[in-house]
Amino acid sequence: MPEEFSSTHFAPSDNVYKHLRLRITLGLLVTGLLIGSISATILYRIQTEHLKTALLFETELQVSVLKTELERLKNLTAQITSRSRIRQELEKYQQGKIDLKSLVSFSSPKLADAMRTSPDMIGISRLSVEGKLLVQIGKSIPSSLWPKRFHAEKIQLGIPRKLNKQQLIVISAPIYNRKGVKVGIDIVAFKSQHIIDITQSCNKRCKGNVRLATVTETGVHYFFNSSSTQRA
Repeated sequence: MPEEFSSTHFAPSDNVYKHLRLRITLGLLVTGLLIGSISATILYRIQTEHLKTALLFETELQVSVLKTELERLKNLTAQITSRSRIRQELEKYQQGKIDLKSLVSFSSPKLADAMRTSPDMIGISRLSVEGKLLVQIGKSIPSSLWPKRFHAEKIQLGIPRKLNKQQLIVISAPIYNRKGVKVGIDIVAFKSQHIIDITQSCNKRCKGNVRLATVTETGVHYFFNSSSTQRA
C-alpha cells in the first residue's frame, strides 16, 4: 500500500505565523498612522480656514466701524459749514460790507454753539477762501495739523497727530453759498480717542497688533498703533 503522509507535514511553521502576524500588525499600524495623519491634516485645514474666516470677519467689522466714525466726524464738520447765518456774514465780509471785528463778534458765539454739538470737537478755525484765519473758537489749530489739501473742493481728512500730548484728527471743509460759490473754509479739530479705542478693541479680540496707515508722498505714514497710543 502507498505510504500515507501525516497532515502535520503541511502545517505552517511557527516562523510563518510570526511573520504573518508581524505583517498584519505593521499593516494595521501603517494604516492607522495614515488615517490619523489624514484626519489631522483635514482638521488642521478646517481650523485654519475657520480662524482665517473669523479674522477676516473681525477685520471687516472694525474697518466698517472706523469708516462710520470718520463719516460721523465729516458730517459734523459739514454741518458747521451749512449754518446759513454765519455763512451770510462771511459773505458780507468777503464783499467788504462788514469789517473783521464785526465778523468775529457775530460768528464766534455761533461757532461756539456748533462746537457744543459734539464733545469730541475741540476747535474750529474759519478761514477765507485764500486760507487766511478769520475766526478761531476753542483750541487753536496749528497749520501743521491741517489737511494738506485743505483748499480742496471737498472735505479732507488730515493725518492724525499729537498736540500737547493729545491725539487729534483735523478735518477741512469748503463753505459754499446758495449759488455754489466757495466763500471760505472751516478747519475743525476732533479728539481721536474714540478711533484709538476702536483699534485697541480690535487688537484685543484679534490677539494681534492693528496699525492704521495712510500713503503720503514720503511713503507710508503709520498712526494709532493699537498696542501703544504714544506714537502719533
